[in-house]
Amino acid sequence: MNDELPKWTDKIPWLSYHKGEIACFWCPKCRKAKNYNVDSMLEVLGDISIRSLPDIVAKGAGCPDHAKTGWDRCKMEPAYDAFVKLEWSPEVKIPKGYFELGDTTIDRISEWQILHAVCRCGALRYVNKQQLLQKYGVGARTKDLERRLKCRRCKKRGLAVFIFMSEKR
Repeated sequence: MNDELPKWTDKIPWLSYHKGEIACFWCPKCRKAKNYNVDSMLEVLGDISIRSLPDIVAKGAGCPDHAKTGWDRCKMEPAYDAFVKLEWSPEVKIPKGYFELGDTTIDRISEWQILHAVCRCGALRYVNKQQLLQKYGVGARTKDLERRLKCRRCKKRGLAVFIFMSEKR
């Protein structure tokens, strides 16, 4: 028997059940996605019903349609995995098709290498090379910058590495 619960279940109606997890929401209409730490939500909102979260998240995300009541109202809903437990690994797991960048300078990264950062919690984010060049300069070393990376998912600093995927030429 499958013990997995659906996104919105009547068995777990309160936010406090999901302590230590990340709440993931997205709106297919305006293409906004938001991830919130449940512990910080509990501090701000208190122990509220899970069914009321999409409206609160839409309002917090600045959706202009969150107050509408008709067919054109905000469509904010839980992501497929509405609540995610962070699973830590002792080392960064590099996804298939990506390669670790290693210690180099930003200017030596080729234009056909698509730069990303991956954290130990599994979060993967695109990194804009041009913004790195503008902010840190040509001679900045990637290993030094890895210590400055802060994960948007787990909120930890220094646990991510730069990886790249080669674009088809």
